[in-house]
Amino acid sequence: MSGYLDFNVTGVFEIDEISSWLEAAGDAYHHTDGWSEKSWKDDLSYHQHIQASLDNAAKEIQQLREQLAEKRRVTIEEVMKICEDIQEEYTRLEQFKYPELKTDAASGIGDVLHALQELWKTK
Repeated sequence: MSGYLDFNVTGVFEIDEISSWLEAAGDAYHHTDGWSEKSWKDDLSYHQHIQASLDNAAKEIQQLREQLAEKRRVTIEEVMKICEDIQEEYTRLEQFKYPELKTDAASGIGDVLHALQELWKTK
């Protein structure tokens, strides 16, 4: 990209699209008061193209956030299940030798499980 406004390519399509429209608007009109004029591409103004690019980028970011939140939720659930299984196993083994160690370990994993459950409530 090059022109009156010169931005580096980021390699992220949505961001580069915004930069490209900013550069095009800057090349066509050095002052923003002209950005409401129709662009060279179609009947939309430079401002409308920039806004559409911003909306696109925001939509993509929101979708990624939602995907990450779902992955986090699934991961927390999986870890909670592992903790529950370990806690059940320690409880089962408590009747065998060194019960005080089994109780401490079961209590510790119970604390971890409780912390994860509290974290889950906030998400």
